[in-house]
Amino acid sequence: MKHLSLLPSEILDLIVSNILNDVKKYHCLHVCRNWYRALRPSLYRNIHLTSRRQLVQFLKCIKQSEDLYIYVRHLYIQDDVGLSQNEIEALPCLFPLLETLYFDPKLWKYQHPYHAAKNKWKRIKTLPPFDCYPLSYPLLHEFGYALEDLSLTGGIVNPLHRTKAPGKGMSALLDLFTLTPRLKRLTMHGRDPLNATSRQAAERTELTLNDITLLHSLLPHLGHLKLIDFALSIMQFEQTPIIVPASSMRKLDIENSCLTHYIWIESIAELYPNLTDLNLNSIWDPSYKQTLTWRDMGPIQEGFHRIATHCSSLGSVNLGQLESILRTTTESKFFDSLSKVTSGLVALDNTCLDRNISGKSATTSFTTFMACTNPEKTKVLRVQLWRDLGKLENAMKVIGLCTRLTELELNCGRYSYSWNYGCDVEVIANYCPRLEKLNLTMARLTSSKKEEGAATPVSNIKSICLNQIHFTTEAINVLSRCCPQLEYLELTKCVKDKDASAHQILLSLPHQHLKTLKIDHIYLRPSQYVQKCNIDAAMLAVNYSDRNQHDVQRNSPSLNTRWYHLCCQKSKTNATKHVRQLRRLGYLKSEKVKNYIMKYKDWDYLEENSIRGTYRAFNFWDSDIPYGYVQIDCKRVDTLIFNKVTL
Repeated sequence: MKHLSLLPSEILDLIVSNILNDVKKYHCLHVCRNWYRALRPSLYRNIHLTSRRQLVQFLKCIKQSEDLYIYVRHLYIQDDVGLSQNEIEALPCLFPLLETLYFDPKLWKYQHPYHAAKNKWKRIKTLPPFDCYPLSYPLLHEFGYALEDLSLTGGIVNPLHRTKAPGKGMSALLDLFTLTPRLKRLTMHGRDPLNATSRQAAERTELTLNDITLLHSLLPHLGHLKLIDFALSIMQFEQTPIIVPASSMRKLDIENSCLTHYIWIESIAELYPNLTDLNLNSIWDPSYKQTLTWRDMGPIQEGFHRIATHCSSLGSVNLGQLESILRTTTESKFFDSLSKVTSGLVALDNTCLDRNISGKSATTSFTTFMACTNPEKTKVLRVQLWRDLGKLENAMKVIGLCTRLTELELNCGRYSYSWNYGCDVEVIANYCPRLEKLNLTMARLTSSKKEEGAATPVSNIKSICLNQIHFTTEAINVLSRCCPQLEYLELTKCVKDKDASAHQILLSLPHQHLKTLKIDHIYLRPSQYVQKCNIDAAMLAVNYSDRNQHDVQRNSPSLNTRWYHLCCQKSKTNATKHVRQLRRLGYLKSEKVKNYIMKYKDWDYLEENSIRGTYRAFNFWDSDIPYGYVQIDCKRVDTLIFNKVTL
């Protein structure tokens, strides 16, 4: 200890910042004065505030201290933490050396433009996403030259791109980037449908190839471009622009957008020769897709071939639904071309809901896709499973060769793989022992029968996302035994098959302390002839073993299991608006839910094609009993979100 304390504070800070988390840093502050002086800058460099109480205490601490403010470089304030106008205006004075700031973008509207010009940040590089032009322009005019990261929401992108900048021959949106020449990361949303006040504002913003080339000429240092919800089109009679390669670009993300011409695919390889991450999670415009002919397939195929052969630095690839268009006439050979020029990618994705491959083509497609992996490099895989691949073991034997795989997604698609074969977590854990994150989409969670005394494989999985999954109570029990280190669990539009538990949807995780549990619409399946009931469960039962032990120690009379009903009531501020709320159920009501016996007429009623318009008022809570209740048994859950309502 004595020798370590004699090290210069800068070296000690560098060492500790790489090997310790914030909790251990706090304990190390008490070792000696030298350690206290060395570790304090590292502890206060990154601040993450998740509650209003934390914010008030932190601001009070900063105001009382003489020098703590100089250490704060990155400040992240969670979306649900409110900030007053005075607090927003005081941030530049409290943290003059701040480099990164984030808070809920909706709070910008409480800031007056004339206050924005008085801010005195000296090193600011990242500000919260902008959604209001009258405030954004003064801020960008003041700090735009130093900004390296910028996010623009649809509320500012859509109207500005439809407005021409006077005397400059470009849109007002592109003219805005003349204020930010040093940008390295840019995120833009093409529309904001929730807050749109007109039909034009609700439509996707159209970007042409000329707009993109002009954008890169204005931002020569741009390394990461993310476009969300755009329409990538070409102007009628537009000549193909002279493309100057954007040599600094490394990451391109085009998400939830639609392409209206094949020229975009052809231009990617020419415009971005040094790409390392390519994410084209988008679709073809439906009207353009209907007019495609066999002559258009050749340029599209050639465009994908250029991407595979010319972008030699690719480490992560996702073509989304774009490649599926080639399945109608010809076999896509993108991954075949890519496997011949790459030594293995870090992340690969071939999931596509709009294509179905059978027979030998399914095996060939899977083989060429896996040929792009490398056992020592590949860490992320998102795999489409075809019915003719056979049992899950057949695919996992090949996937398991990637010994450093940490994230895996299996997508069974719309073409009946899940009904012929299931996804067994035990099999996945057995072939991928280093796996930390698992996503299953449109699958059937199964459990294999084992001999007595057979050991269950234990994995390092910490995060599981189940999307449109059919499961049974036994399958969840197997998942619990295989993943004792589970910290994050998400279930979205999942269905519990009919079993002995009847209307109880039991999530038994007795050994897990979950940091986050998200449940978004979970249904019962009344019979094998119906996919699911159309009305989701609105009852919730929570049983935390840690809390039970605490209640026993202090002789608390409270119930071990706490019951809630997700109800809907009118807002106090707006009579026409309804809000969701989890209301606590008393003992007698909870016993009625728990002891309810499902009758034949209840199951028959679930098979009817009824749809939930909204959640019921709390007075009619017992009408939701036949649709099932979710029971959660675990050690503890830090954040529980049930149908977008936080408990």
